[in-house]
Parts: sequence; structure tokens; C-alpha cells
Amino acid sequence: MQGISESLAGRCGVLNMFNLSAEEIKNTFGSFHENHYLFHGGYPELYANPDLDPGFWYSSYLATYLERDVRNILNVGNLRDFDRFLRAVASRTAQTLSYSSLARDVGIAPNTAKKWISVLQASGQVFLLEPYFRNIGKRLVKSPKLYMADTGLALFLMGFQDWESVERNPLIGALWETHVVMQVVKHFHALGKAVPLWFWRTSRGEEVDLLIERGGRFVAVECKYSETVSDRDTKGLESLRKTHGHKSLIAGYIASRTPRPYSISSGIKCIPGSFINEVL
Repeated sequence: MQGISESLAGRCGVLNMFNLSAEEIKNTFGSFHENHYLFHGGYPELYANPDLDPGFWYSSYLATYLERDVRNILNVGNLRDFDRFLRAVASRTAQTLSYSSLARDVGIAPNTAKKWISVLQASGQVFLLEPYFRNIGKRLVKSPKLYMADTGLALFLMGFQDWESVERNPLIGALWETHVVMQVVKHFHALGKAVPLWFWRTSRGEEVDLLIERGGRFVAVECKYSETVSDRDTKGLESLRKTHGHKSLIAGYIASRTPRPYSISSGIKCIPGSFINEVL
């Protein structure tokens, strides 16, 4: 944008492209291996050249990203601080963003953390999901949830070297939530649609991971890293329906590891997480 000599306002379309989604991989290759995708991520080069070693590719990607792009944009004096910052961000995926906590752990100022997060957001490395409130002013001041845009990059930054160690780690739930939320984000961004996406949480701790707003009503999604779910897993969805009215919920989904969709209760289904876009 900075290199364009004249304003293109009203004469161009801007399409934000993330990396490959599960939907795109399935349509391209005819099959999709979920664990492979979660661990290796969706960067196109890893699928165009399957013989590439993902660990080597990610280390090279980070080196060029750090040493060229970020240094030019931010004028980062200490690349070691920014490297630690990236790893701290990855470990917080699917968590509420606290600039002060992030800054304290890395050893930088909160304003520096804000600036660095804004660059990660602009360059497609992270996605910030805002909370839903009927009061629009509250949405602007409350803390968003932070998601790494690519699970493969997140796991590389966290130091995981094999899928088995990922599955045994308590972070697997956050990784699964990141995966599901980003499939929805990628779906709408690829279509060029600015669909309102939110998360919902009450002061009592009731929560729904993702709301897709349509005309004041919602498609609501909960993320569970499990092959089976039960009525107790619908607690957040039922609380949303109770708080905003029964008719506020267009449909409720629990995105899980189930191989096939099935109904749990009235208006709520359990669906495979990787292909949530098929029901949107």
C-alpha cells in the first residue's frame, strides 16, 4: 500500500488471505488428515513441496520474518526480545489477551507489546476475537481473545517436535479451539465477507467460544477436543439461549473430533471440527 503513488479509494478491492484451510486442502487433494494439518499447519509451501522438512521451513520462515519484515516495520532493536515475544504469544493462543501480563513475561513495556501485536495482526500471524455485548461501547473496551492464525507455527514456537507430545499436553484444548475458530475466519475472509464474529462470556464464567452474528441472531459454536460429547457440554450454548432469548439462537454446534454429525438436543448438534464451514 505504501508503494502505490496514488489513492485507489473506491477503485480497488482488498481481500485478506490467510493460509490454507481444511476446506481448501480437502477440495484440492481429495483427502484431509486432521492431525497432520494441526501439527504442520496450512502454509502453502509445505503442501506444494511435501518433501520439505517442516521444522527447517518454519525456522527459516521465522528468521526471514524477524530479520527482514519485522525489523523494517518496527525498527526492533533487540530481535531476541521479539523472538521471546512470539513464543509467549503462541503459548497464549485461545486465551484472553492481557498486554500487561504478556509484557511482564517478555520483559518489555505494555505499549511495546501493543505495537508488536498490531504488526502480528496486520501481517496475518494472529487474529483477535472481540467479546460480544449488546452495549457496543463495552465491546470496544473489553479484552479480546488472541488466536495464532496457524496451528503449525504455534506448535513450532512452543517447541513441540511430534504430535504425540502435543496430544498429551494440556494445551491441546486451546490448540483445537484455535483450529476451529480459524477455519471459520478463513472461510469468511476468503469470500471477502466481513461477518461479525465474537466470543461470549458472562461474569458468572459461562462462555461460548464463537458467535457468528446474523441480523441480531447467532450461530454459536463450542469447541471440544473429544470424539464424544454429552448434554453437559451444551451448558454455554443453553446459557446463551437463556440470556438472549430462545429465538436468538439460529443454530448451536459443538465442534469436536466426531467422525460424523449427530444431534444432542433441540437446535444443538455435534459436528466434525475441521469442516464446520459446511454448516455455515
